[in-house]
Amino acid sequence: MLQMSRSFHCILLALTLVATRAAAQSVTGDSVTFADHVAPILYESCVVCHRPEGVGPFSLIEYEQVKRRSRQIGEVVSSRY
Repeated sequence: MLQMSRSFHCILLALTLVATRAAAQSVTGDSVTFADHVAPILYESCVVCHRPEGVGPFSLIEYEQVKRRSRQIGEVVSSRY
């Protein structure tokens, strides 16, 4: 059950990242934000491993770290790797 929940959150993260990218390109104002929408998902589901000295190969704590890997995150999540 826990694994299904994490998969759901990862898929939601990927969709949120895609929406954030689209929103940043076409909409200004109160859209999806990293702090309000993306970070809580990351901190609940990903940062346990993806942090400094964690078992994940890179950190996903800060906006720039996530932004730099947004395409990779989407690919990995959509392939269920």
